Parts: sequence; structure tokens; C-alpha cells
Amino acid sequence: THVNGPLLIIAGPGSGKTHTLVRRTLNIIEEKLARPEEIVLCTFTEKAALELRDRVRNDAAKLGITADLSGLIVGTIHGIANDFLDKYRHKTPLGNNFDVLDDLTKSLFINDNFDAIVDGFASEPDETGRQKYFSDKWSTKWTAIAGMQGYFSRIAEEMIDVAKLKDAENELVAQVAVAYERYMALLLEKNAVDFEHLQVIFYQLLKDTTEGQHVLNSVKYVMVDEYQDTNVAQYLWLRLLAQGHQNICCVGDDDQSIYGWRGAEVGNILRFETDFPGAHVVRLEQNYRSTPHILAAA
Repeated sequence: THVNGPLLIIAGPGSGKTHTLVRRTLNIIEEKLARPEEIVLCTFTEKAALELRDRVRNDAAKLGITADLSGLIVGTIHGIANDFLDKYRHKTPLGNNFDVLDDLTKSLFINDNFDAIVDGFASEPDETGRQKYFSDKWSTKWTAIAGMQGYFSRIAEEMIDVAKLKDAENELVAQVAVAYERYMALLLEKNAVDFEHLQVIFYQLLKDTTEGQHVLNSVKYVMVDEYQDTNVAQYLWLRLLAQGHQNICCVGDDDQSIYGWRGAEVGNILRFETDFPGAHVVRLEQNYRSTPHILAAA
């Protein structure tokens, strides 16, 4: 029922956070505080997004709510960014029918363009024909691909200034920064984008274009599940989406932050009350999923 201003919901496992998000969404619609197309519901997996969409419809039917819910913006963070970029593609560096690369196709893309990306950063072949890459950090082509992929993702997700990396005293860092620039140029040349850069380009669209301002003006409520798993780029565009009305609701639990290795920034949830002064905080502390015996052991 808290529908004005920022809201942080600290919710442990099995404590009903999806149920809470669903009922809050329906309450906002039923009270005519926003139309479905003015509400953004973000989560982290396709499965969770589908469950959220289904439960909104099922609970609406159960409660006798007859509003047309087809406009509700529900999806993964990447999926929502992709949909908006597709709609306003003419304001981005992407071309028509751009390809979105997942982890596997990103590895294959780097493999296909390997020589162009690592030019100048490979050692002379030894007597067996093998080479090492990037100041001898990686001893095979595929370890170099995996290593570069990790660095490229973090540079994008953490919105790191590549120019500063190129000037770094550490030779490996400077080389990776050059390789990253080559990788980015090749992506755009071949009309492709990876998941990490979807978020960066969407942030730039929101921040720098009139179309982005139109999106910001059209969104009245933003709700985010698993907020402790957001990275820097996601944090920035979610804040931007919420800046007009300040009606952002984030659900998460810093104790469940286990994805730091893939760019998640637990500080996003820890500083929520600083970022959004006057935020209301609700704690869901009862676990409905596990038996008392399991909870006692935990």
C-alpha cells in the first residue's frame, strides 16, 4: 500500500516478495495511480519474468480486476533494455535487426575476430607453434578469449573510462583496453551488441536523447526484483527511470548477494536510503517456503 516515493523491501528467501510485487502492481492499477504501460517490472531471469507476468494476470482475475494488463512492461533488465532500443534504434549506433550476443555467441564472435582484436599482443610462436597473449597472461587462444570476455564485461558493466585504462602503467590493463576498443568497433561494424552493452546503450539513450526523455516521462512506477544483483550500468539507468516521480520500489537482500564475480554491486542496495532520501523500508522476515527444522539448522 506504500505507493508514493521510494520503497525498499528487504526480503529473505521464501518470504513472499513476488506475491508482494504482484499485489502492489495491482493496487497501483486498481487505484488508477498509473496505467499498466506506465509501470516497469524488472527481474533477472526469463523464468522469473514469465512467472511475474502470469501471477499478475492470475491475481487480477482472482480479485476481479478487469483492466487491460497487456501494456505492463515486465521482463528481465536486458529484455526491457532490448525492447526500448529496438523501438528507438534510429537514436542508437545499432542498425536494423541487430544481433544480441549471449555468453556463448560472444565467445564465438571473439574467436572469429581474434586476430584483429589481439593484433600486437601475441608472442612469437614457440617451436610447437603455440603463442601466448597479453604479456604472456594467457597461454592458449581459448583462455585468452575467456579472459578477454571477462574483462570486456566488467569494463561495460562498471562503466569504466577506457581512455584511463589505455594510459594505465600496468601493461596488461593497457593492452586489454585497446583490445576492448577493437572489439567494440567490430561489434558495431557487424551490427551486433552483447548483453552488457545493451545496458550501456540504453542508459545513453535515456540520458542523451529526446526519445529517452519521452521514455522517462512515460514511466510512473519502477519495480526491481533481486536489486542486490544489479551492476553499475543497471543501477544508473534504473535511477534515471525513477528520477521523475521517485516511485521506485526495489526488492532484495544484501545477504543474498553472491554475484560479485559477474559484476553485481551490493553497494547499490546498501546505499538505497542515501540515493533516495526519505525512502520507506519494509522487511519481510517470515519464510513460508522452508520447514522450521530447516530454518533452525540454517
